[in-house]
Amino acid sequence: AECPSMGEGWDRSDIGLCAGCGQDFRSVVPQAPSLPADVKLLGCLHCLCGLCLEQRLATELPPCPVCGDPVEDELQPADFPSCFLAQVVDAQKALASELPCDECVDADAAVSHCRTCVSNLCEYCSAHHKRSRAFQQHELLDLSRLEGPIHRAVFCRVHVDQRASSWCGVCRVFCCRLCEDRDHADHGTKAVQAAAVDAAGKVAAALRRVSRLQEGLAHCHRSVLRRKSALESHKANAD
Repeated sequence: AECPSMGEGWDRSDIGLCAGCGQDFRSVVPQAPSLPADVKLLGCLHCLCGLCLEQRLATELPPCPVCGDPVEDELQPADFPSCFLAQVVDAQKALASELPCDECVDADAAVSHCRTCVSNLCEYCSAHHKRSRAFQQHELLDLSRLEGPIHRAVFCRVHVDQRASSWCGVCRVFCCRLCEDRDHADHGTKAVQAAAVDAAGKVAAALRRVSRLQEGLAHCHRSVLRRKSALESHKANAD
């Protein structure tokens, strides 16, 4: 599939637009209207839609059309994380009643989000969810009263219609149960939820390190300012 060009009349640094084609991330993927826009975050923190990233990785073009930042060899579109912007996009679509139901064939507008299933549900599917004994402990959010981000389910990169159940740290991919048994059986995979907890812990540790570095830099900056002030005083006295 090819990502349609939107022309050149847009700001490529606008994080709400694909830096490659200018697609508004609040829109749907043109080739699959029932699916949400795919927002991919590059290492340089610029964003591309999945189609643009796939096309640029298949050529000798640098992945980022804004800064030309290169990437490691053999990386695939699925190796790039979906940007947090995807959550903002879904929240905006939900408030505008444009978020489709993940369960029914008609993909009617979703009215609730199940945190447990990570699914958006229309009115009919929400009612069924509430009535079912299997889902009694599930937490449903009313999308008309949404106050924060909602999460997207993660899908297998091979069987794209199957939700990922595990994370393979060796291959660095999310996979469904079939792929886990067939391709990653001896890789020590982790359940998606456990992998998310581990990742959150690593991010928290990285933020703590950054905070300590920030404090050290602030201390050095204050020291430089004091020395600058002292030198200026000496210069003024010398004059």
